[in-house]
Amino acid sequence: MLDQALAGTSSTPIPVFRDFLKLGTETIRERFNQEQPITQLVGARAHLVDAVLERACNLHFQDSTDAALVAVGGYGRGELHPASDIDLQILLDHEDH
Repeated sequence: MLDQALAGTSSTPIPVFRDFLKLGTETIRERFNQEQPITQLVGARAHLVDAVLERACNLHFQDSTDAALVAVGGYGRGELHPASDIDLQILLDHEDH
């Protein structure tokens, strides 16, 4: 669904990402209201953010193989609670001369 929405936009992808995150968050909230295990839900939220960040990186670094996006903290462990921040590190292959 996200890939189709991104393919259909010729402008900035930010609204597409925002809508995808909103829909995913609503789905996770519904699962919470159905009393699904929290461990599954924090994993699902991390997976949701993974999908957006992976596509955003692919759009930005599409021709580059010398960059890596690394998740750290709780998000890096695959645990993303609803009010948690997202800790990321961007590693670039760059030599100082």
